[in-house]
Amino acid sequence: MSQTDDKERWWKTTHLEENQGQTWNFGCLELNILRLMHEWQVRFNHTNVALEEEQDHVTTKFENQNLTRFKALKRFVVARTQSQIIITPVLPDRNIVVKPFDRIMLLPDEHVTLYISIVLWFRICTGHNRVLLCQIPIRALSDTWFGPNTQLGQLCYASKTRAVINKNLISIKPYRAIIPVTIVNNQSHMLSIEKINIPAPTLELRQNQEGLLWTTGITLIQTKSKSEIKLADPKNEYSTRFSQWELINAAETPLEEGLISKAYNVFFS
Repeated sequence: MSQTDDKERWWKTTHLEENQGQTWNFGCLELNILRLMHEWQVRFNHTNVALEEEQDHVTTKFENQNLTRFKALKRFVVARTQSQIIITPVLPDRNIVVKPFDRIMLLPDEHVTLYISIVLWFRICTGHNRVLLCQIPIRALSDTWFGPNTQLGQLCYASKTRAVINKNLISIKPYRAIIPVTIVNNQSHMLSIEKINIPAPTLELRQNQEGLLWTTGITLIQTKSKSEIKLADPKNEYSTRFSQWELINAAETPLEEGLISKAYNVFFS
């Protein structure tokens, strides 16, 4: 069994022989990929682990027997499987609504940058054409509705966060990404931040020189009359460094100007 350190990647392009399997264990997810002659089998179990008890490493091992412990099974059949398998970390495929453990009050005419850690997904592709088999969340997320009512809004994932202000206090996990969220309160009264809606599919995922995974920074602006969102200004110091880091996964969908505010004029609740 092998264990990744802080800089070693748990994702890569690898090759499996027929009847060979490999298992990844994140603590909150154990996943096995088994290659047969005519099909790929993906087995996995999610475990409910408290955030403070999440493990800070990923273990892998080759395994093709005694797989009955896995409760979920996905089968992908083909005329003949190819040996190549590509594992990639990706951001969630829907917006994610993060809830700080403690409510945050932002004073009038002030701004703050919160560093939010979100769990990634395990993407599995195969062959030279990188055919997508499936994407599995490394930590199981619940669904939530975000919007002013049941008619306006969108289905999102729900997650909790410590929303730290000092980035040196971020708890680093190899299967989590850090999102810098700058919140600007241009109102004459305090802004209560109980939940934040983050458009995860519009963000890039990059890795810095220390091996940490970061996303595009976003800025949420609350004025007296509306909410606005923008990706980090290219002239911003963080954005300049971010653009120089290795691209792991591009944004899945573009951020259309005014898209969210047209649906519901709120980022916070």
